[in-house]
Amino acid sequence: YKSSKSYFDAIISDMGRPIDPQAGYTLLECLRARGNKTPYFIYGRSRAPKHIAEARARGAQGTTNAPGELIEMVLASLKAVPRAGPQQR
Repeated sequence: YKSSKSYFDAIISDMGRPIDPQAGYTLLECLRARGNKTPYFIYGRSRAPKHIAEARARGAQGTTNAPGELIEMVLASLKAVPRAGPQQR
């Protein structure tokens, strides 16, 4: 991925993978370093306040382990950010 242009309205990532237990943050840091500001949500194992604060400090819009809360966060983000039409992508 070499462009800072966003091709997605939102990104939902898990947190850990066998090689990198912090893979969700690794991906987020890579995107932000390239100027990609696509709303980013982590669907992980924890809703602990310290994990929510860390995710936001790293540039995520939120983190949760509750499917309903995840949908609410993503929908709120989509309503808040004007999106480009298909011809503008």
